[in-house]
Amino acid sequence: QNTLQQRTMRSTSRIYLELVSRLKALSEDELEYLVECAESEVPIMLWVALCRRYAFMRDFAADVLREHRLNLKISLDQTEFDVFFNAQMSEHEELSTISLATKQKARQILFLTLREVRLVTSYGELNQIVPNAATLRVISPHELDAIGFVTRV
Repeated sequence: QNTLQQRTMRSTSRIYLELVSRLKALSEDELEYLVECAESEVPIMLWVALCRRYAFMRDFAADVLREHRLNLKISLDQTEFDVFFNAQMSEHEELSTISLATKQKARQILFLTLREVRLVTSYGELNQIVPNAATLRVISPHELDAIGFVTRV
């Protein structure tokens, strides 16, 4: 019995299911655009899909990233995740049952994702990413603005 191979197969299956669930958040037109768009626009499209799939990420983007941008704050640190998480607990009592380890893992994944889509640098500085005109035709500027992108220069 090859335990490593079984673990790898389960891991691959989990990654596949997660990827499919994220891509299902995009419309057919958006998926076509994702395949054809400029490389610089791919992270934007992936962040849109994530925010549609996970309300917690969308709310973090709207409540924290967008507010930072509007208030001209240039950095984001992990303590702001804790403040956001604690505020969300009052609205979503199911969050109070989450262990500290799960909360820390969620914070780690969120900040890793923010770096991967280039909204935040490895130093915690916020990037001002402006989607190109083609992306603005596929995704509404209002939605992009709400999840942390600059849609008006």
